[in-house]
Amino acid sequence: MPPTILGYVIQFTGLHQAGLALLSVAVFLLSAVPLELQRRIVNDVIGKGAFATLFWLAATYAFVAVAEQSLKLVLNVYRGWVAESTVRRLRNGVRGIGVAADLSSGSHADTGVEVAMILEEAEPIGGFTGISLSEPLLQGGHPGERHRLHVLS
Repeated sequence: MPPTILGYVIQFTGLHQAGLALLSVAVFLLSAVPLELQRRIVNDVIGKGAFATLFWLAATYAFVAVAEQSLKLVLNVYRGWVAESTVRRLRNGVRGIGVAADLSSGSHADTGVEVAMILEEAEPIGGFTGISLSEPLLQGGHPGERHRLHVLS
């Protein structure tokens, strides 16, 4: 086991963190497009009366909105999968260490500690693993939403 949580995240989910980071950057960049389309609709179309252009801008806006929400869905499902995989890995690792210790010592004295670790401590670490890199990238332009990063507190 790595000595730090960040080391654990990088060692066991490094490739998935890169995928989550790419999805987060794509969602973040795509979230700026609707604002530009709204500006163009108001400035160009309404001011000039070009209603054919309005149709195409509105269709583009709808496409971008659906694409952005679809990417967010994929990102959230992927985050959940990474978090659940981490929880499963942690629980199996703690269980494996406990079983090996019980077999070698013949003692069941540490069973309570083992059960507490499996039940209570794996979930917050798994949740942190799912959002540790992708959430700061996704919320980079929205400082009011950074409060969701306090998973372990």
